[in-house]
Formats: sequence, C-alpha cells, structure tokens
Amino acid sequence: MDLIEELRAPVVERMVLRVFNQQIFTEDDFETQKEQVNRCFLKADYRKRFIEEYERALKTVYQHIGSGMKLDVRRIISVQVICLKRVIRGTIKNYIPTRLKYL
Repeated sequence: MDLIEELRAPVVERMVLRVFNQQIFTEDDFETQKEQVNRCFLKADYRKRFIEEYERALKTVYQHIGSGMKLDVRRIISVQVICLKRVIRGTIKNYIPTRLKYL
C-alpha cells in the first residue's frame, strides 16, 4: 500500500504547480542530458530550493475530514500509518484513506 498516494494531489502536485506558477523555478533551472531522451533534471544549484519548498509543503495545515483535526502533513502521515498498523493487527476492520480540506 502506498500511503503517500493519498497525499500526492493535495501536497506534491499543489507544491509543483505553486513553484511554477510563482516562477520559483523556470525552464532555465533544468538541464537535459543527451543520453536521457525526453527527460530533464533540476540543476544541482536548485535542488536545495526544491527541498525547501517540499519542506514548506509538509508544514501546510489541513483539516483531516474523518477526525476534524487540523494537522500538518507530517502528522497526517503519522496518523495514517497508525491506522494502517491497526488494520494489519486486526484492531480495526477497514483502512480509510485520507481526505483533507485545505484551510
């Protein structure tokens, strides 16, 4: 099971769209390699900036629909891991995927 898949759209895709819409990264920040057709790579100088933006995204607070709690993304992942663990151990019957409301 891929727990991060539940958070891909609200966290990762939102972050990627934001950095391009706000022009935090531009086409010039990427490079291609001749042997890697149809691929581009973030230049080394800009990788640190990407990690900083990702860390910022992880600090975003959402409302967890099932519980009503307001949590940052790291805490949401922790909650989902605990839920999955309980399903595996048989203490709860079903795993409920994360549903978030952006605040």
